[in-house]
Order: sequence, then C-alpha cells, then structure tokens
Amino acid sequence: MDDAVIDSVKQIFGFDSNRKNLVDPFVEVSFAGKTICSKIIEKNANPQWNQSLVLPIRFPSMCEKMRIRLTDWDRLTHNDVIGTTNLCMSKISAPGGEIEDVAPVNPETTNGFDDGLGYLPTPLPS
Repeated sequence: MDDAVIDSVKQIFGFDSNRKNLVDPFVEVSFAGKTICSKIIEKNANPQWNQSLVLPIRFPSMCEKMRIRLTDWDRLTHNDVIGTTNLCMSKISAPGGEIEDVAPVNPETTNGFDDGLGYLPTPLPS
C-alpha cells in the first residue's frame, strides 16, 4: 500500500504519529488533607498553566510536606500520574523571629517579590 493511504487511515482512526506524545495534563496539589487541581490543558506536551491555586488552610499546620503531582487526564480510564514531588514547608518557610546573616534586600532588583526568606506562616483569627 501507498504510505499516504496508510497515513490517512491512521489519522481517521486517531493513530496520528504526532499525537502519541501529547497528554492532557493537570496539576494536583495536596496539603493538610485538602486537594486542589488546576485546569486541564488538552493535547499538549509542554503545558503552561498561568493559574493560581489557593488552598484554604490555616497556619501553623501539622503537615510538613506539600505534594505536587502532574497527572494525565483520561476520559475513559483512570488518570495516569506523570510525576510527583514533595515540597518541605521547613525549606521554604521562615522559622519566625530574627534571621541572621542575610544580606539586605534591594526592592528594585527583586521587584518586591522574592526576598529569599520564604514565607512566615501566620495563624488566622478564628
């Protein structure tokens, strides 16, 4: 058979060779017994979410790790996990109190966002 005919048949039945590496990814974030998911980006091998995820939890939490999981969404079967990582809160949060041996932050160079100190969990009023 002609290669063009075989390629046409593959496309008709959804066996396009360019689509085999495409996934329908979404991110799942779990922390302190709560889970939130990003939107699903269909048929994409290099997704960019540009989305903020907010977990309604109170600090200080007894949980030490936040799980971030990249998953391939499947319509008919179970979702496939692509990758999982854990973020330790002690590595990204400040312990509270004075932090020594830290150079002063220049707001012009950091755009006022990252001071390299992490965040300081603050309990919310009940």
